[in-house]
Amino acid sequence: MRLLRQGWPTEYKIGAYSDPVTEPIMSRLHSDSLVTIDRKGRFLVAAFQVPHRVISTALVGGGMREDCSFVVNHQSCEGKDDAAAMRRWREHGQDGCHRLACEEAGVDPERSVLMSTAANMQCAALSRATQRELTVTVVATAGVLANATRAGDPAPWHETQTECDKVECNPGGGTVVHLVFLNRPCTSGCLAKAVSMLTEAKTTALLDLRIPSLQSHKLATGTGTDQFALCAPLPGNGDWERRLIGSHNTLGEILCEAVYAATTRSLLQQNGLAPTLRRSILAALARFGVTLEMIGTVAERELGPEQAAFAMKNGMALVHDPQPVASAYAVAEVLDALEAGILNIETRDEALANHCAVMAAAVAIRPELYADFRCRLLELSDRSVPQLVAHALVWGFAQKWRDR
Repeated sequence: MRLLRQGWPTEYKIGAYSDPVTEPIMSRLHSDSLVTIDRKGRFLVAAFQVPHRVISTALVGGGMREDCSFVVNHQSCEGKDDAAAMRRWREHGQDGCHRLACEEAGVDPERSVLMSTAANMQCAALSRATQRELTVTVVATAGVLANATRAGDPAPWHETQTECDKVECNPGGGTVVHLVFLNRPCTSGCLAKAVSMLTEAKTTALLDLRIPSLQSHKLATGTGTDQFALCAPLPGNGDWERRLIGSHNTLGEILCEAVYAATTRSLLQQNGLAPTLRRSILAALARFGVTLEMIGTVAERELGPEQAAFAMKNGMALVHDPQPVASAYAVAEVLDALEAGILNIETRDEALANHCAVMAAAVAIRPELYADFRCRLLELSDRSVPQLVAHALVWGFAQKWRDR
C-alpha cells in the first residue's frame, strides 16, 4: 500500500515498501523527514518521504526525473565468474532485469532508479556533511581492484544498436556507486553541476590512494562502470531553489566532503584499501612493472642463491620500509611528469638514478653511499624502471648486512 500526502501531486507516491510481511529483515542506515535509507539483503533502498528531483545514470529510467519514489543500489552479481548473472542479463535484457530487481526489493519498477554492482552492500559506507542549514547525505559502495580505469584509457567495448562489441579484453568487475541526497531544493542546472563535483570528489579519493588503472600504467580516476543517483527535494510553498554548487560554494564543499569520506570508507571495507596500506614500494610502482618476483630474480643474480633467499624471506619488510617507499613514490612522480610532458625525456635516466640511489642508501641505512649507488645505477645497461628499482633494493640490502 502506498500513501499520498496532502498537498503533493496526486500522481506522486511516497516510498512505501510493498508486502512488508515477506521482506527480508531491514537495517536502517539513515532516516529523516526527506528520505529513509535501508539495507535489505543485497539491496540498499532509499525511500523518499517528499517529492524529489533526481538525476541518475540508471540504465532504465535514468536522466533527470521528478516522479521517483525510490533510489536503489543492489549487488546484481559477484565480481568474478558469475555465469548465472550473465545468463540472466542475456535472457531478460536491461528492462527485464530492472523489473526483477525492483520486485525483489519490494519497490515499484516504474518509480525507481536502480544501480547495479558486484560490490557487497554490507560494505556500504554512509557519510554526512553539514554547513549551516545545508546537509548532504551520501551512501557509497566501492570496488576498484579489478576494474579501475583512468579517463581516456583504451576502452574494451563499443556499443551498437543491439549489443556491445568487444574491442579488446574484457576488464574485470569493479564499480563505485554513490547515492547522494541534498536537503534543500536545487535547480536542474545546479544538480547537473553537482554531478561534476561528485565526480571530482570520487576521483580525488582514488588519486589520494594512488589507485592504479588496470588498462594503462597511469593512476585511476574511477572505474569503467561507475554510477550515481543525485537527489534534492522539490520546492514546496515558500521554498527557493539553489542554483550554485561548486568549489567556491558551501554546498559544493560539503557535497565533496561527504562523497570523499563515503568513498574512502567503502574502499576500506570492500577492498581493504587505506592510506597506510598504500605505504609500499609495490603500491607505488607495480603499475610500472615492479614486482616482488623480479626483485627476487635480480637478488639471485647479484647476491647468489643463499643470500638472495635470505633477502626475499624479508622481502615484505623491505618493500614496506618507509624511507625507500618515499623514494619509490618520487620515482612514480617523475614517470608521471615525463608522461604528461612536464619533464623532458632527456632528464629521465639521471632523475631516476638519483631517486633510486636515495632508495638504495635508505635501505642500507648508509646515506654516505649515495654517490656510489648513483654511479652504479647509471652504468646499468638496462635502465628500465623495474631493473633500476630492483638493483637499488638488492644493492642496498647487501650493504645493510655487509658484515655478515
